Amino acid sequence: QPARPASRMNSPDLRQLFGAGAQLFQQRRFEEAARVFRRAAEMAPESAPAWCNLAAACVEMRQPEPALAAADRAIALDPGFAPAHANRGDALRLAKRDLRLCRDAYQRAVELQPRSPDLLNKLATTEQALGELDAAGDAYERALALAPDFRLARLNYGCLLILQGRTARARELAQEAIALPGVRESDRQEFADALAIMDRNLALEPALAQAL
Repeated sequence: QPARPASRMNSPDLRQLFGAGAQLFQQRRFEEAARVFRRAAEMAPESAPAWCNLAAACVEMRQPEPALAAADRAIALDPGFAPAHANRGDALRLAKRDLRLCRDAYQRAVELQPRSPDLLNKLATTEQALGELDAAGDAYERALALAPDFRLARLNYGCLLILQGRTARARELAQEAIALPGVRESDRQEFADALAIMDRNLALEPALAQAL
């Protein structure tokens, strides 16, 4: 979600640009959103949210270098602005930079905004890519404690648990997801299919052990 302008720079013209940019972003018209947010950054170059939003639009356009430059500008203006650190992580990952730098960016974002399931999921997937499976699991658990219906985190965590050989816990996650109120039928079916696959694998395990 695009950030809002800081109150000290909350002029009517800047508010209008932020609103227009946010609407374009939500409509997935990222190139137009980027142009609007760049105008906002030119109007208020000391506005960290303007640079942060420009970074987010550039990430969506798969333009990692402009995204990284805008995110770094936002962080320089406001080091405590969590979305800017998250956008820096997104840009670094998109640019295929050192994953440890991505993790550092997401870790800082989580430190600043510890109750964000989305940030925790991003941190977890990066830890998992780095092979830090226990740290990844901890972050997934925190994300799901905050947002039990977070479908993507459940799927990611389930894949991690299977990698760790913790099929029973992965099965629990799928069963919990199926039982959640308000889950879309397509998502419910996806979890049911995953559960069926896990059950088949569990049924095969004794036979495989005997064969070995």
